[in-house]
Amino acid sequence: MGIVGRPGPRITGRGLATSNALIIVGGTGVSPVPELISDVANHRCTEVALHNQEAFIVRVLVSCAALFGAVAADLAVGDTAVSIVPVADAFVREQDPTSNFGGGGGLSVGGPNSVNGGGSFRGRFDTVMRYDAAPLVAEFDSVFGVGQWTISSVTLSLSEFGAPTSLLFPRGLGTYAVSWLSADAWSEGSGTPAAPEPGSGDVVTWNLLQALVASGSESLLGGGANTQTNMTYTIPLATDAAFLADIAAGDAVTLHLSPTSDAIGFTFRARDHSATELRPILTLTAVPEPASAALLLSALALRSAARRR
Repeated sequence: MGIVGRPGPRITGRGLATSNALIIVGGTGVSPVPELISDVANHRCTEVALHNQEAFIVRVLVSCAALFGAVAADLAVGDTAVSIVPVADAFVREQDPTSNFGGGGGLSVGGPNSVNGGGSFRGRFDTVMRYDAAPLVAEFDSVFGVGQWTISSVTLSLSEFGAPTSLLFPRGLGTYAVSWLSADAWSEGSGTPAAPEPGSGDVVTWNLLQALVASGSESLLGGGANTQTNMTYTIPLATDAAFLADIAAGDAVTLHLSPTSDAIGFTFRARDHSATELRPILTLTAVPEPASAALLLSALALRSAARRR
């Protein structure tokens, strides 16, 4: 597991043309002074001057009422997206409720009436995937400051294997749901479609998953439909409060995929697939807390007022 992609911090605004720009008050960094002056001028502020070239301390004195509105938005650090893959994943099968299938390269969602490529009955399949939120929290804290960020969007990317070679997997068009599951006490095991293993303890099976769902809580985050072709789907997920709290705590985060139509047979790539981009990728985008931008501009205004006295 690791971070797949990380755009750097950006300053965004109508007058700023550069990215990866950094303003540090009382510290060191790279100050986009020409663009900053242009941007502040666009907001009809009366004075901007650069002081202490070595430390890049920016003094901004404004008399316009828009200071804590438009200017605050323009000087704030931009959004940052981080992507991770699961640290554990497995599918489970209702028709084989005590077996584990966590060691295979594929995951599956099957409806209660699903069949395989040869027309044989397969029945219901569910999938669980567990992500480690700790690297996300560390990354966002490093960009925005500890706890000074909010998740603005979440997506899940799944890459379908349209015609799986194993006859264990179901095939069929349909729809599925993605839910957050509060219970994380499961391990993926090492069973495969060709050689399933008996599940015991916390090794996930159909029976264990039913117990986890019954003892925990779930929040529906989104869903999608398959096409039985080799393609990748990007599914927007709801920013549910319990789901986001789980992430913000840096905890393990479990997603549960289940069928919402009777005949779906949706098989997709697992976390250990050789192509990283085809693994189940969870991407979260964070933005700074509004209060952080206001505090920054308050500090700048106070510094400017103190220098004029």
